[in-house]
Amino acid sequence: MGHLRRAPSGNWRAAYRTPEGKERTKTFRTKREARAFLAQVEGDKTRGLYVDPAGAQLRFCELADRWWAAREVELTTAAANRSRLDSHVLPMWGEWSIGRIEHLDVQAWVTRLSRRLRRRWRPAMGCCRRSWPRRCAAESSARTPAVACAYRLAAGRLMPG
Repeated sequence: MGHLRRAPSGNWRAAYRTPEGKERTKTFRTKREARAFLAQVEGDKTRGLYVDPAGAQLRFCELADRWWAAREVELTTAAANRSRLDSHVLPMWGEWSIGRIEHLDVQAWVTRLSRRLRRRWRPAMGCCRRSWPRRCAAESSARTPAVACAYRLAAGRLMPG
């Protein structure tokens, strides 16, 4: 749990730890603002939605490169995943910073993609339309849920709907 301190300037400093254990602080003019910020951060950590402000600046393509390098899958799976990543995911999200990608952005993109590719993805559309937000929320707190959805799509574990 985070804590508050009064700074010499009279402002309030909210201090908290990231899920990785790093201490972060942010300064506010009022105690009320600082307390609300801490409550938001702690809630986000609990729900797995916390995004480190430093990591939020990372571009999606940079994170995708790290993700790709860490994967170990069969050659045919890797070829299919790389094709999805290069054809659909990176053209849309490659230059976006991780912190800018929101749930509604991904939802709109998945909807457009499913309309364009309806024939191939039609069988999976019904069940995935219901389950993809839940799957995103279950992903690691190191990425935003929206980014996690894009990765699941690239890996072929999430079909638009």
